[in-house]
Amino acid sequence: VFPQRASGRGDFRIWNSQLVRYAGYRQQDGSVRGDPANVEITELCIQHGWTPGNGRFDVLPLLLQAPDEPPELFALPPELVLEVPLEHPTLEWFAALGLRWYALPAVSNMLLEIGGLEFPAAPFSGWYMSTEIGTR
Repeated sequence: VFPQRASGRGDFRIWNSQLVRYAGYRQQDGSVRGDPANVEITELCIQHGWTPGNGRFDVLPLLLQAPDEPPELFALPPELVLEVPLEHPTLEWFAALGLRWYALPAVSNMLLEIGGLEFPAAPFSGWYMSTEIGTR
């Protein structure tokens, strides 16, 4: 948990909706390469100096902002991002699609309020249900 909200001071902010997310790149024909849910944060990261890879599973850097400071990018070391290759128990060809998903769903853009104190940057994790991944 980062510092609580204080009157007269800007908030600490995590711009990413989750700590690990895949980039989404808008294509010229209007389609999206990667995760369509992340087009906006991908464009923000690029505006702040991130050099994208243009792949389907490019892990976004964290875009963090300290109180009263401009946002800064922080790359996640690839060896710290656990990804799960997606397979099907009976369709052997499915693995050849090369699909994968990150293992840690850590929500990072919600406000935590405790006893009247507000914490604008308080990431938390849980687990995925198959329906959450399958609907993406």
